[in-house]
Amino acid sequence: MWEGKEIEVFLTPEEWRKLSGVNESLKDTEWIHYPITEGKAEKEPFFIKNKGLYQPEMNFNGNKHFLISVNSKYPYLNQYTYINNTNMFGYNTFILYDQKLQKIIVQYNEIGVYPKTPFFSGRIPCNENSITEAGELRDTYLH
Repeated sequence: MWEGKEIEVFLTPEEWRKLSGVNESLKDTEWIHYPITEGKAEKEPFFIKNKGLYQPEMNFNGNKHFLISVNSKYPYLNQYTYINNTNMFGYNTFILYDQKLQKIIVQYNEIGVYPKTPFFSGRIPCNENSITEAGELRDTYLH
């Protein structure tokens, strides 16, 4: 399905810097985790201050992705995830997105197994390091 396309680059860091006007590394910035508990983001000062610079949900490729985190210095830079566990062989996508440019910067695609048994519920990754790799890619891509 995604052989050779586990990582899809839409903008290189250099292209993103040129388009965005950001000339510095994001190495010294943090990714603020977006709370999934309904109503919690509306109570956190960071999310109140930056409302409108991020979207809690976005559609990419016909799938609803949910906000994972927002960059502390550039809150229009967002990380999203989509988890498809409707079949035994599911897939997840992790996206680094620029709201200001309205462009995907990079996407990580992961295939996982979602067994449907009463004894086990959860995900068995086809690549045991994939979640770590996806997180590191999103967190460090613009360094």
